[in-house]
Amino acid sequence: MYHGFLDKYAGLDSPVHRLDPRAKISSALAALVIVTSEPRGDIIPYGLYYLILAVIILLSRVPLDYYLKRILVVTPFVLAVVILLPVSFILTGQDIALDIDTAVFQPLSILLKAFWALLVLTVLTSTERMHTLLAALRLMKSPTVLNVILALTYRYIFILTDETLRTGRARESRLTGRPSGGHLALYGNQAALVFIRSWERSHLVYQAMLARGFEGNFPVYRKFSFTLKDCLVMIGFILILLLIRGLV
Repeated sequence: MYHGFLDKYAGLDSPVHRLDPRAKISSALAALVIVTSEPRGDIIPYGLYYLILAVIILLSRVPLDYYLKRILVVTPFVLAVVILLPVSFILTGQDIALDIDTAVFQPLSILLKAFWALLVLTVLTSTERMHTLLAALRLMKSPTVLNVILALTYRYIFILTDETLRTGRARESRLTGRPSGGHLALYGNQAALVFIRSWERSHLVYQAMLARGFEGNFPVYRKFSFTLKDCLVMIGFILILLLIRGLV
């Protein structure tokens, strides 16, 4: 069964898709460091940051509703942090009644940073296949253990999802009316069954990988080419962000 969690639109053709994955990874990491290092409470530069990001999103040709769905998923968690920040100042005895910077601008800057980081990572993962990103990270000398863990986790997510869908269909086909034992017991039993079946299936998949010669290295089906264009785009993007960071 096919699931497009992260790289659903990685097969599109756009200027962003055609960039070398190492350039995109380096640009994304630099962007996260530069923007998140903005002083808390300073929200003026984010207008320019989001303008640049909007241009990149339009160039990627990924549907806008895809980004919106990602934002909606994390919005409750981000809002919880934003709301609790002024509360934390109150609990520590700080008076924020007359301090609009502490009560409004600082939580708003956290909100803007969080959504910026989410959108940057969404652009990165939606314009490149996950296995290609992991291969690029290996070429960039990322820790081997971390790379293998990420690769296996991503692959086994599909197994967990498949088993969840199968047990859900089985539950609906056998259930008529309200469950006699309550919803908590029903979904608890289903979660336990999903875990057991996913564990068994993951073990079989891993044994099949070992039988085919898996030694911790994943094959790379794409030849990487870091061209002058990739270098110029990466450097230009980072310099623009640094200029905004230093001047605005």
